[in-house]
Amino acid sequence: MRDHALIFISRLPTDHMSGKTRIKKDVTHPSAVNDFTKNLCLDMLNEYQTSSQYDIIFSYHGELDDFPIQKKWNNILFTPQEDGSLGEKMKYMVDTYLTQYKKIILVGSDIPNITHQTIQEGFQQLEHHDIIIAPAEDQGYGCIGFSKNIDVFSDIQSWDSGAPEYDLMTETLTLIQKTQASCFLFPLVYDIDYKQDVVRLWNEIQNNNVLHTKYIYLKQTFQSLRENISAFQDQKDVSIIIPCYNEENTIINTLKHIQEDPNVTHEIIIVDGGSTDTTVDVIQEFIKLYPNGYIRLFSSPLPGRAAQMNHGAKFAQGNILAFLHADTLLPESAIQTIYTNITDKCIAGCFSLKFQESHTLLPLISRHSNRRAKTGMMYGDQCICIQKEVFMDMGGYKDIKIMEDVDLSYRLKKIGKTIVFPSFLTTSARRLLQHGVIKTSMVYKLLRILFFFNASQKTLLSVYKKILR
Repeated sequence: MRDHALIFISRLPTDHMSGKTRIKKDVTHPSAVNDFTKNLCLDMLNEYQTSSQYDIIFSYHGELDDFPIQKKWNNILFTPQEDGSLGEKMKYMVDTYLTQYKKIILVGSDIPNITHQTIQEGFQQLEHHDIIIAPAEDQGYGCIGFSKNIDVFSDIQSWDSGAPEYDLMTETLTLIQKTQASCFLFPLVYDIDYKQDVVRLWNEIQNNNVLHTKYIYLKQTFQSLRENISAFQDQKDVSIIIPCYNEENTIINTLKHIQEDPNVTHEIIIVDGGSTDTTVDVIQEFIKLYPNGYIRLFSSPLPGRAAQMNHGAKFAQGNILAFLHADTLLPESAIQTIYTNITDKCIAGCFSLKFQESHTLLPLISRHSNRRAKTGMMYGDQCICIQKEVFMDMGGYKDIKIMEDVDLSYRLKKIGKTIVFPSFLTTSARRLLQHGVIKTSMVYKLLRILFFFNASQKTLLSVYKKILR
């Protein structure tokens, strides 16, 4: 027996593995869900059982006789779960196994982000902390570990992630604070609760139908999804992708102006860039009005608007991508306009532009922007729309900090026709007004000239910051 133990919590991965009811009710082939769930569980077990640093205890639900391949893992202890709620089961595990091991970590079987390396780091952090947690995007957590027996389960109000009052992570951290225990937090992870989570995993682990080397431990999962991914996909006509950063005062109005169209299906993907205000909170409250996954919120793993938009595109299910700024209001029938105009003959386009604010020079600037867009030079605040296949083949936005929209337009001009829609969106002129309309316009013109002559990103950023910040 080793000093450390990993408790793997799951249903047994049999051919008829049940579970994932929220996914099953939304797909036409439930057998695809069983196959995916089983293979993800098996892949995660394979990933963990290679370690010689900790024992593995499979705390299972199901009939062990239905799982013949258990003999493959003679180094894994299979033990049935106790009756009761999830909290009661987890408390029992901590009470039981911390008497046998110095440190334990509990992990679910549907958290593909938690690898063997994560578990190893978890045990290292437990040398210095009482508790470690990997918070999940749904307000729960993917794993929790202990070096001391501290009850963070008994007083939790709700363990149902689908309940309105569910906020397991906040409740747990509050309980930890009361005990004055030390706690280490990993970066956010996500679990597989809905079919869009399955699509998200598929988009992450494959590139042109080939398994990414960093996800080599998900071989069986990859094969299962390659055969069945269509069962989980909701193909949309248009995906609206909104990068945002500290937009608590603008984002909800932007969302309210995106009108549904009875003839065109669409989705909204918001990608936060690490906001320090209440942006994420207000978005999450708004999303509760649309529990069917129509609006989804993601956190960008990298800073910068280009990285945010590329991240959102990875999860888009639409044939057309529309990149909308968080302070920009789409016109009526915008979804229909996008769908009608972006075709095989016209690979990309944007809306005509006008400003929300009143200023003598703003109409001149908007007219100039619209004329320039007709030459193919579309700007981000005009909502650049593009066929997803074209966008992905181009490699998306270049990972640059400034002029990413200009760069994309240059590349689009070389490969196909673009169009300016006659309808006008309304965007904010706050950045123009902040430093003066003339001054800001001249700086943007200078940046375009420098970019055209291949100035480095360092030079462009230096000019921008020196004059406008």
